[in-house]
Amino acid sequence: MAENQTEEENLKVAVAHTIKWNVIDRVSSQVLYAITGIVLARMLSQEDFGLVTAILVFQAFASLFIDSGFSSALIQRKEPTRLDYSTVLWFNLGMAVVLYIILFFASPLIAQLFGGDERLIPLARVMFLSFILNASAIVQTNILMKRMEVRMVAVSNSIGLIAGSVVGIGLAVTGWGAWAMVWQTIAIGAVKSVILWLTGGWRPLWAFSSESLRSCFAVGSGVMFSSFLNTAFQNISGFIIGLKAGLVPLGYYGQADKWSKMGVMSLSQVLTASFLPLLSKVQDDPERYVRMCVKTHRFTAYLLFPAMGLLILMARPVFHTLFGTKWDSSIILFQILLG
Repeated sequence: MAENQTEEENLKVAVAHTIKWNVIDRVSSQVLYAITGIVLARMLSQEDFGLVTAILVFQAFASLFIDSGFSSALIQRKEPTRLDYSTVLWFNLGMAVVLYIILFFASPLIAQLFGGDERLIPLARVMFLSFILNASAIVQTNILMKRMEVRMVAVSNSIGLIAGSVVGIGLAVTGWGAWAMVWQTIAIGAVKSVILWLTGGWRPLWAFSSESLRSCFAVGSGVMFSSFLNTAFQNISGFIIGLKAGLVPLGYYGQADKWSKMGVMSLSQVLTASFLPLLSKVQDDPERYVRMCVKTHRFTAYLLFPAMGLLILMARPVFHTLFGTKWDSSIILFQILLG
């Protein structure tokens, strides 16, 4: 009995430490992301945002296939081996390279979908390089989250965003238009990946196990299917708007979508990163597992519902304060997406 109580206390301390660093990570990241977003929204045109939003629709789906739910499977596994991590890393990188090659040659078709705007071709070909950069950091991040040692994840995210902000704002000031957001994305991915590889202390085996991949797929396939439906639901509206209405309306929608997701996704990422490793440790104890799930859901609801309601009511003054009247057409979309 005393041993169980000690273990429970240790878990609570670990969760509290993890939540602290996840909150620091998300708050600092969102502050940096918001400041950069506000500056770019004031400096760049609606069409610039429309161009990048069109590319992001394809990037969102491709990113699903790169990971395929394996990172979630590794976090849920009680004791993943070095071979498990190495296998997932090589799979992620391999899929990223294959998808990049496919989309590199498909970029003219993407441009044709959105009115034949050939500016999309070079923009997409550079933006899609972020697949490879992000894929190289998935396992490193996963290992730190599994250990509930998220301080360096927070540091890498913050430094990456600072580098991306400098690049993005610098290019916007010098008149690079949509390229400012593209190179901002590349800078963030590159800096974050380099920091995690230099400080994470883990190196992969030069080995690949099909058996390990299959065991991860058994869990990851369900996560991937759920993520695919969620991504399709979140991006289908933007795709249709860009296809039927053009890049300027897509720019308005993209801004509304980005700012409506910012708070919800930050909260979701904090809670997921904090509680999922803990839940994996008690998955063999159904009673404790259910009890912790109930507490997590209740805690999330208490935070989420009042915050979203307040944002809906304050949407117009918030947009005017941040952007002036330039993005007024995004306000009603912002309120609908929050609801």
